[in-house]
Amino acid sequence: MAIVCWGNLGKAANDNQRIEQSIQEYVEGHNENVNAHQVEGSSLYMHRIQEELDHKLGSIDLKYLSLNKRFLLTSFETLDGWTVDAYSSNSVIFGSDIATEPVDQDIARMTIEALVGGEVDYSKNPFFQTTVKISSSSDVVVYFGCGQNDDEDTYDKMGFKFINGTEYAWWSHDGAESTYEIPNVVTTNLNTFRAYIDSEANELYFYVNGVLVHTVTSDLPVISTPGVFEYFIQTQANSLKKIYFSDLLFMMDR
Repeated sequence: MAIVCWGNLGKAANDNQRIEQSIQEYVEGHNENVNAHQVEGSSLYMHRIQEELDHKLGSIDLKYLSLNKRFLLTSFETLDGWTVDAYSSNSVIFGSDIATEPVDQDIARMTIEALVGGEVDYSKNPFFQTTVKISSSSDVVVYFGCGQNDDEDTYDKMGFKFINGTEYAWWSHDGAESTYEIPNVVTTNLNTFRAYIDSEANELYFYVNGVLVHTVTSDLPVISTPGVFEYFIQTQANSLKKIYFSDLLFMMDR
């Protein structure tokens, strides 16, 4: 009696495609399906929703960084390249600070500008993250973000403002400034602030300590600025005020 291999049988009497061929066709279709394994609880779904992607330690090679992005990453081990105008300033590994004089309306600022096409282009998905605190929450105005605080009509901006202990998301377009109050931020504690524009979706997102606190969908920044980033503090009384910052990450499409 002849031995018949199950995989060589037709899958139906009216279909001469073998079961083996049908299975192979199904597997190939499954492999080509971009949504495979992405339903809730499946492997790719669980990988994508992780707050931190789980890769073997030491397995990421820097050559895989995007060729289409500009990166700035500093822990302020040096202030070379920054313009500092302050009563005092310090720079150490993992941090820096600037201070005003103990005089009402005195200003301290630290700014970095880019030349030769390095300006912040708001159509190229700009992103920043920085960790900041201030010495005192009273009688003080603080700004940090892309673009300089007092360039009122020249360039657009996006960042965060502290005004007497209240935290705001802050952005401007064509000279018009907008704010959104963020509750429950203790400005004298170190907090991590993040803002970025999804240029394709035309949306601006603000995060504090990893939590999305506000989304902007209209009147986004448009006018490019050579002021890549600025830390700004102004006292509103005859007392010295300081702003501390421990890191800065900036990224944008080339």
